[in-house]
Amino acid sequence: MFQVTDKYELIGLYRIIMEAKFSDSPKDTVIPYSPVTADLSKRVINSLLCQLNESGAQDEANQWESWLELEIDRIEFRITKSRIEECSVWNEMDIEQKKNLLSVLLAPFSYPEKLAEELLEYGNEYWIDK
Repeated sequence: MFQVTDKYELIGLYRIIMEAKFSDSPKDTVIPYSPVTADLSKRVINSLLCQLNESGAQDEANQWESWLELEIDRIEFRITKSRIEECSVWNEMDIEQKKNLLSVLLAPFSYPEKLAEELLEYGNEYWIDK
């Protein structure tokens, strides 16, 4: 069984995953849309947060948790909008499918419902005449 428990290895693995998910020009264009990758990003960050909390590094854990709260001015938000523009089946999806897609695209971030609504509206407006 593969295990990573070292703080710096977890951070390195997390950075690799985030680069693959949020690259402006991904080499493998399936990765950002992959539920498996979304789940891995969550599992790695949760392992990191557990490791930090168990080692007494609550301040560092709190910084990571704050960083995981996605806001509109972040690059990951902009890139998610680009992913929506690349999603040629957007108009074929119902609202639940679109919300599920957003949770995959935005993983491992937490975000307010207002942010999700803005992205849904953006996608609907972008794809309205296409």
